[in-house]
Amino acid sequence: MEPRQAHQEGQVCFIKIIARDPECIQLLAVLCTDIQNGNIPSEAKPYLLASTLTALPKPENSLRPIAAGEVIYRITASRAVSQIAQKAADILLPHQYGVGVQGGCEIIVHDLQHTLEEQKTHEAAICIDFTNAFNTVHRSAFLTALRKQPDLQSLFRLADFAYAEPSPLLTRKSDNTVTCELNSEQGTRQGDPLSALLFSLAIDPIIRNALSPQLTVSCKAYMDDITLVGQPDQIIPVFERIQEGALSIGLKVQPTKCQFVYFHEQTHSLDCDVTTMLWNKGIPLRTEYAIILGAPIGKDNDAIAEAL
Repeated sequence: MEPRQAHQEGQVCFIKIIARDPECIQLLAVLCTDIQNGNIPSEAKPYLLASTLTALPKPENSLRPIAAGEVIYRITASRAVSQIAQKAADILLPHQYGVGVQGGCEIIVHDLQHTLEEQKTHEAAICIDFTNAFNTVHRSAFLTALRKQPDLQSLFRLADFAYAEPSPLLTRKSDNTVTCELNSEQGTRQGDPLSALLFSLAIDPIIRNALSPQLTVSCKAYMDDITLVGQPDQIIPVFERIQEGALSIGLKVQPTKCQFVYFHEQTHSLDCDVTTMLWNKGIPLRTEYAIILGAPIGKDNDAIAEAL
């Protein structure tokens, strides 16, 4: 067993043992309540917020840094988020399906498949990809966005506790000794139960400001995976407004990792200006199939089979 896995399983066993004793479980509940309310001495914060840094492999030989925090903090944060999940969904819908929406990923994929293959409307989609989104979004952006939502006030102190100051990132050396050479100072920690909500709150104003009542463009987002749907010439300016607005909160769009999806004959409505823009920005054009949120969609069953 890997040392990091052994550590995590040890934490789970620790909680299971505590849960067997009525007095201990009451004390754990008091501790979790104090953490959520921010009633914790500053000296204890590094021990509760320290996260073990794990590099998970991604395609193209890149890495995804995951910061898994201590189990007592994760219990507290998971419970706090579950209590306001429906309120968060009400705030973020109809654009965000990654928070408080059961089966949100599936909803987006099925909706895109239905919309993009419709022959009467000839709509297109542009999928937006950010560089290292969770780790680069400004903490001031999501803490400010959270404070603007009175219905989420039960999270105010917990979010400040977790993100108002840097927290240790623990790494393991080749000899299995643990060291702290890094601090988490920017973005949300992937592995934190708060991260999806906080990121979504930060990007939500950018999305809403980019959408215009004069344009029939809709947005389907699953946390940092944002897809715009509409007429090809209308989704381009919305994309550019999101690209510009995202910079204000520390997010940078990767055009070459984005994709423009259009399953119709280009003579219908994909004019020269659109194709020129895609070429200039380096955004790939998908005309047969696309992989969105890990699922294949296509212009017909043969195209989907090819994607699979």
